[in-house]
Amino acid sequence: MDVVVGTCLKMCPEKEIETRQAEHLIHPLESADYIPSHSHTGRIWRLKGDPSKMVKAYLHSGVGKSTFLAEELRPFAVVVETTDYLLKQDMIVQQFPASQWIEILERMLLFYFYASYR
Repeated sequence: MDVVVGTCLKMCPEKEIETRQAEHLIHPLESADYIPSHSHTGRIWRLKGDPSKMVKAYLHSGVGKSTFLAEELRPFAVVVETTDYLLKQDMIVQQFPASQWIEILERMLLFYFYASYR
């Protein structure tokens, strides 16, 4: 099996950012601003994605896709950056108690130990 090395240096690939913006699939936590848009009922405002906040959506490989392109995958350093961003955002917004922070950090450490062992 060939190993694919990720080349996407952002948390979300450029192509996905464009697609999600065009299809209005921006989450409020991934937005920077609103942009005017038009519909059959008149002018409306849609979320404008902020590339520094957007995170690649999970896509199961069985959903019409058996392989991944390198430009859709993030190298290790970007995966770490994305993980840090998501954990901080989720944990701060929800104000997790210290005991839950410790549980998550323990799981992360196990992953890092396993990854460095392989």
